[in-house]
Amino acid sequence: MVLGRRRVSLVIGLMVALVLSACAPAPTAAPVATPSRPMGPLPAPTGAAQASRPPKAGDQAQDFTLNDLQGKPHSLSDFRGQKVMLNFWATWCGPCRIEIPYMVKLYHELQGQGFEIIAVNLREDPAKVASFVKQLNMPFPILLDKSGQVGAAYYVYGIPTSIFLDEHGVIKAVHVGTLTEQALRNYVNALMHPSP
Repeated sequence: MVLGRRRVSLVIGLMVALVLSACAPAPTAAPVATPSRPMGPLPAPTGAAQASRPPKAGDQAQDFTLNDLQGKPHSLSDFRGQKVMLNFWATWCGPCRIEIPYMVKLYHELQGQGFEIIAVNLREDPAKVASFVKQLNMPFPILLDKSGQVGAAYYVYGIPTSIFLDEHGVIKAVHVGTLTEQALRNYVNALMHPSP
């Protein structure tokens, strides 16, 4: 009887270890918090501009410049005049993989209507990111936050994190964790058709 309980405990322990290792970042990546295990904001490099608190609705979004997968720089301010979903993600993040198809579908539906998605990858190898982007057919701008500086400036505690901005760069909503398709549509609908 005791031996049976030990085996059950061992099996449960192994299962928990496997689940936790599946949620951990790739060994080459710097630690990034997942929604189920918040670790605090990503550390900003020395001299990085960081707000004194996490961004919230009503704040002006902090501008930044990052390179895309082709090495071309893009600033957040380049997208002024459009409604923007700013999404922080990583290839190893299971919840990110769940919501990306919803983002792709909505992006195609709203093309040419003044809506943009900017997907900021956190601290991963560009070749790995490019392969993932191709696999999931991600058509929107993919920016590389190699140092984690932008993630730190936005107090990204867990990924995915999505920040919704109006055409003036003002934050309208912040969502930490996986977005269901309906939740994503609700945020974007509120962004595209604000109540008076």
